[in-house]
Amino acid sequence: MTRPHAIALLGFSPEERSSFEAFFRMAARRAKGFDLLNDAANCDLVLANADDSSVMARLLERPPAVPVLLIGEDDAGTGWPIEPQPVKLMNVLTRIDYLLSPRAMESPKARAQMAATVPAPLEMAAAPAQESDDGLLIVDDSDTALHFMRTLLKRVGFGADTARSAEEALQKLGGRSYRIIFMDVMLEGMDGYQACKLIKQGKYESGKPPVVVMLTSKAGTIDKIKGSVAGCDAYLVKPTDERSLLKVLAKYDEQIHRSFGPTRLGSVPGKPAS
Repeated sequence: MTRPHAIALLGFSPEERSSFEAFFRMAARRAKGFDLLNDAANCDLVLANADDSSVMARLLERPPAVPVLLIGEDDAGTGWPIEPQPVKLMNVLTRIDYLLSPRAMESPKARAQMAATVPAPLEMAAAPAQESDDGLLIVDDSDTALHFMRTLLKRVGFGADTARSAEEALQKLGGRSYRIIFMDVMLEGMDGYQACKLIKQGKYESGKPPVVVMLTSKAGTIDKIKGSVAGCDAYLVKPTDERSLLKVLAKYDEQIHRSFGPTRLGSVPGKPAS
């Protein structure tokens, strides 16, 4: 079994650490996940708060033999790669993937050069097959489109239930709950906008309706107005990609939605985290 990457989190408050933990839980759905540690003794990479003077002093006194990624305003002349504030954790994950790649580990010089620029695509490894649908539902009358979305979700670690019409989706929703519904706009019979409106008007044990993400071949002004009136939460333009899908999942998944947005870390410069 592949060992997860061990990441040492240094100098972050309990709230900041919780945000990282939620984010890395989602990233752990991939083939090789992450274990978070409290010290740099046996880690594969150090993730440190550059604005915590005590942490930086310890790192400068005994530089780790593994890659270091800083979060903050100043690298203190170390040359270690740094993510500015407010930090975007998707960029942090991309940096970490890059720093831990075999190519980046060839030498310290190559590691520093490659870490200087965050690569545009975020490549996600194939995830193991899952029995669970993770509370996700895809609604589309095209078998090809259903297969595409299920495969895309599977690649980022999520299972999904499917429905081939709005009517079938409403029937399924009457028997169980879903967290997020991916709804095609153009459906035979009841269209996606009508179904979305009915879904949002329903009563649910949780007190709130599921998130509805409209799937459309175009997301023009008229489409967005129709979706807004129907109560949809977001759009994905078909065919979508992993990055766009991950942004939607991150925004609306209650366990990780805070972790993907800009987050102010180390708000009290020089003060060690408790």
